[in-house]
Amino acid sequence: SIKNGDQPLPRVTQVSIAGTSSTEQPHLKDKSIWSDQEKKIQKIDRLARSLLIQGLPNDIYSLIDSNKTAKYLWDDLARHMLGSEYGEQDKKASVLYEYETFKATEGELLLDTYIQYLLVINDLKKCGYSKDNCKLNFKFLNNLQPEWKQYATMMRQNKNLMDINIDAFYNILKRNQGDVNDALGLKKKTVVVTSDPLALIAEKTKVSKRKEKVVVSSNSEGSDADDFSELKKITSLLAKAFNR
Repeated sequence: SIKNGDQPLPRVTQVSIAGTSSTEQPHLKDKSIWSDQEKKIQKIDRLARSLLIQGLPNDIYSLIDSNKTAKYLWDDLARHMLGSEYGEQDKKASVLYEYETFKATEGELLLDTYIQYLLVINDLKKCGYSKDNCKLNFKFLNNLQPEWKQYATMMRQNKNLMDINIDAFYNILKRNQGDVNDALGLKKKTVVVTSDPLALIAEKTKVSKRKEKVVVSSNSEGSDADDFSELKKITSLLAKAFNR
């Protein structure tokens, strides 16, 4: 039923009179007079469609439930799940592009980079592409974060990248995660200090005061106005610093 389609419903055999022809399609045979073989065939067709439907999630079935036979249902399902020939080519091109442009994300752990790389490798295999250990290992090493550069160099010098798979390769490399974390921590700390908005405001306030002419006034109202003006400047600088 799935491969060849449902068998036609049984029809009444018509006997034509000699010398005459009829274009009228024979009438469907009443179910009450179906033979055992005809009943069996129709039962198989219905069962095939029923089994297909039971195995489909509701969201998938709702896309193809207009099909009345097991074959049409199966063919439509294949188009949705596998795509057309052009869709398959696009998928392969996308997987290759993902492999060629693979790169670790800044700040992520080696484990996260490794898992993402395994997903890319798995997609390559599903599309029929094969890469040897050497190519996979070099690709992984060359696209780690800069903090891994020295360890990547050591691996290239001391390990035979052809004889070790990516899983064992990762297990060796991950031993240095602690040192890399320290390097990343120092880097982040430096960034935080230099980009501290309060420090930025203090520095700008010092510069502003050096540029302004100092005026001494005994008028308390004027002094309050100056304080208010200075407060507005600091508030403005604070807003700019946090919006950067």
